[in-house]
Amino acid sequence: MEVTNVMEQLGKPGLYQIILCISLSVCISTTSMNHLAMITFGYAPTHSCKLPSGILKKDAIPEAPRGGFEQCLSYSGFNKSTSNQTISCSAGWDFTNNGETSIVTEWSLVCDKKYLVNTATTIYFAGVMVGGILFGQLADKVGRKPILLFCMYGHILLSFLIYFVESYAAFVALRFFVGFLIQGLQTTAYVLLIEMTVLKYRPIFAGISEVFWGLGIFWLASLSWMVTDWRNLQLALCLPSLITAYFIIFLPESLRWLVLEKKNKQALKTVSKIASFNKIILADDLEIYVKKQPTKGDGGMYSFHDLFLTPNIRKRTLLLCYIWFVCSISYYGLSLSIGGLAGDRHLNLFITAMLELFALTLTILTLKYLPRRIPLVCYFIFGGIVCIIAGAIKSSSLDNKKEIAAVLAIGGRFFISAAFATCFLYTAELFPTVVRSIGMATCLFWARVGGIIAPQILLIGNYTFNELPFLLIGGLSLLAGVAAYFVPETRGVVLPDTIDAIEETTNNLLNHDEDQDNLTKSYSTC
Repeated sequence: MEVTNVMEQLGKPGLYQIILCISLSVCISTTSMNHLAMITFGYAPTHSCKLPSGILKKDAIPEAPRGGFEQCLSYSGFNKSTSNQTISCSAGWDFTNNGETSIVTEWSLVCDKKYLVNTATTIYFAGVMVGGILFGQLADKVGRKPILLFCMYGHILLSFLIYFVESYAAFVALRFFVGFLIQGLQTTAYVLLIEMTVLKYRPIFAGISEVFWGLGIFWLASLSWMVTDWRNLQLALCLPSLITAYFIIFLPESLRWLVLEKKNKQALKTVSKIASFNKIILADDLEIYVKKQPTKGDGGMYSFHDLFLTPNIRKRTLLLCYIWFVCSISYYGLSLSIGGLAGDRHLNLFITAMLELFALTLTILTLKYLPRRIPLVCYFIFGGIVCIIAGAIKSSSLDNKKEIAAVLAIGGRFFISAAFATCFLYTAELFPTVVRSIGMATCLFWARVGGIIAPQILLIGNYTFNELPFLLIGGLSLLAGVAAYFVPETRGVVLPDTIDAIEETTNNLLNHDEDQDNLTKSYSTC
């Protein structure tokens, strides 16, 4: 029996598959919290030069051109009557933070050190990018389960160590390796979920995992409101991961991967384990069909280069890499800008989390009842238009332009969130099993390039004009909508196992379209 038929007999879905979906979705929540943690860790409250006792601000600090006082300068000697010369804040800074702490308040990352906040985010996503390259290869080589467990428990240990760091350098170094492991966790968890789900329920389970992404953001928003110290917040973010101790016993290895690696005994053992849990009686003569696949030498090893081996998989790879790049640069660019939008930052984050949950829930219905490609095109087009309008509003002369731009920016993120959620399932369906982890890791690599660039785009906006990030994100999103139009549709298609299957399926679709065109021409002639 082919592996797909075996999986259908193990539950449609059974209790085991439901628990597996929720378990792996917790990994997705962990990922979203860590990816967006710098929204709270990098919180920069209003600040001013620290003054000696008895010195008045009006005598020691020059006025700012736009009103108020300078945040980064003081008069030499803290006395303008004796010298008009201004210097940087030699005695440090006072923060108006209402008891809240962040890496900004702890290490005074303001003024000439302000760029270090964005740099910390960039370094984190650099770790994510490296992790995507390495763990995608390893997951296809040694299996999904061992990589997932290593990344899960490794990142918990490093996250705990961050609580004790005493310097900025130690903080960004540990965050780099947390990102490194988090990417392996996200990739393997999602691939394992897709490969262990039958076709009929794949969109629902994929959508549920994306809802858990939104729940992770909601958890982050709730914690950042309740926990005012960034170190305690760091510990609190580990809580969802601590409940995964049972993963060692419960998690299966991917049945598809075992079959393709010809590990028949392990595959049959996994089948028996799931059947026993779901209380399903298997036939005595049940055997898993091991499909012959193209091999390279004796090992049959696949690598990154196989993503460009044939025309159709090469086309998919190039288009998806750009789509993921834009998804990431748009999503994280808009997310990290939340703290600088008009209104209360906690409220903005709560609203964003709720809208994300709504967008991801909507995506479940979309993936279940509609094709993948056209909704994805629409998400990018609408998101791009909203971002461009937000940039235009910010540069207008409207009285409430900041508030309107904030609403539009959050709305743009709504569409980008839906696009991101669609991309995960769509990409897993487009790549064959033999290179699925490598393909996902490659796309996530480009997503992390976008994550690295996103904070720098926001930083450039500080030195040029504030509307630039929104205009760039909007333009890139419109182009991604065009790119998505040329990606093949996958709804209702069985997961491909080999690269040859990709070429055969695509050619059949092309021949089908050609036959339809010829039929249309015949009707037109009649």
